[in-house]
Amino acid sequence: MLRTARHPRIPNPPQACRRPPQLVAPELRLVAIMAKHWFREFARRFGFPNNYTTLDLETSGLSPIAHLICTYGYTVVRDRQPVETKEVVLDWTTHPDIDQLALQDDLHRVQAAMERNGRPFHHSYTYLQQYGIDPIRAIEQLLTLIEAAENNDEILVLHNGWAFDVEFIKAAIHNWLHIQWEFHPGLVYDSGIMEKASQLTSAFSPMPQENESMRDWASRIYAARAAVKWNLDQHCASRYNLLPQVGVMQADMHKAASDSLVIHALVEAHRRLAEGVDLHDGAPDDTTVLFEG
Repeated sequence: MLRTARHPRIPNPPQACRRPPQLVAPELRLVAIMAKHWFREFARRFGFPNNYTTLDLETSGLSPIAHLICTYGYTVVRDRQPVETKEVVLDWTTHPDIDQLALQDDLHRVQAAMERNGRPFHHSYTYLQQYGIDPIRAIEQLLTLIEAAENNDEILVLHNGWAFDVEFIKAAIHNWLHIQWEFHPGLVYDSGIMEKASQLTSAFSPMPQENESMRDWASRIYAARAAVKWNLDQHCASRYNLLPQVGVMQADMHKAASDSLVIHALVEAHRRLAEGVDLHDGAPDDTTVLFEG
């Protein structure tokens, strides 16, 4: 069975940017311009950015084919405020089709890699046993969450979502629910790709191209080989002072629910930049033409 997203055009879409233009720091101007473009696109299609859902995954490795979703966390945002934050833990430790020794080895490798890089690790084998639910039911709930966003004409916000989370979600839905799920190319606002693109030089053509979907733009920017940092827990949290805004401690990062809250804070930071940038104040001619609405 193939399911695809429905995206009807909403009547009288709200305006994404209401505040009068304010001064934006030069180093943040590019991300402000790109955010303004995507906010306008989403406002026409979904009514974004007032209502949306942020989503984060923690996994047993980097391969959607060989590894598993261990936890996912989400924050439902209404009128720009979080109204629900939840973590769902998948207990693979008793599933008959899972090699338990291989799962333990995978989790140990993830833990070692994260700790080498000074990052906290939370989703241990014991954690899955203690807090997890049936993984098939958890994946069904995840699909329901995605479908609810679609049915409400909203979007999902993920950090490095198109390259990582989306592929894991598609694989999980296909492998365990036997549904061939396809994401609409404009469903996911990728806050990580926004950050990466904002640091690229003109040689990489970081601006969205005419008629380029968020998925296509994210794929192109992700493939750009450049020495820039755009991770959520270090670069973005520091650049925008995100953690105090949502009451998350550094030690709680990489808990899926905590990360989903921080992604919400990042979206709102992007929104403030988009509302503050004046596209007619010194913007390059090609940028001005592209982003005029």
